[in-house]
Amino acid sequence: MLVRKSFGTIKHFKNIFYDDAKKSTNIGFVYKMGGASCIQLIAYSLITMVIMVTIGPPPETIEGCFSMLQEDRFNGLLRLDILTVFIMPLYYLLFYSLYMSLKDTDKELISISTILIYAGLTLLLATPSVFSYLYLSDQYVNAATEAEKNQLVAAGQAILASDMWHGTGA
Repeated sequence: MLVRKSFGTIKHFKNIFYDDAKKSTNIGFVYKMGGASCIQLIAYSLITMVIMVTIGPPPETIEGCFSMLQEDRFNGLLRLDILTVFIMPLYYLLFYSLYMSLKDTDKELISISTILIYAGLTLLLATPSVFSYLYLSDQYVNAATEAEKNQLVAAGQAILASDMWHGTGA
């Protein structure tokens, strides 16, 4: 009886959780987008595992990277993780929907957490990506002298040292 008095009926208990969703007509859409992005991120993870097993990981050297991109551009882009560039922005939707669902529990903590997550995600997306390798690879093939090729290899090594999986953005 004590529990029943403090929570009331089950209908009253449901209203505690669903009143916020009724206030905004778009909140259901936000939750659906967060759920859809979560499913897409899981699918991306599985696809990445399959790519790593079947096609292989990224090459160890910049020269290997350049030759891989010239031989088979599509597989080279997959091995260099091009999917990450297009999938990572989905985390904005996922964490926004988490923020919207948890903001009534501890707004300050959830706000700080979301800001830090957005900052980290932005740093990750700002790091050099597969497109930098693609540009340098095309320049490497068209280089006329050995000195130009050595400069492009050095630039590629610098990008490798600071890309999203080796630099501080990750």
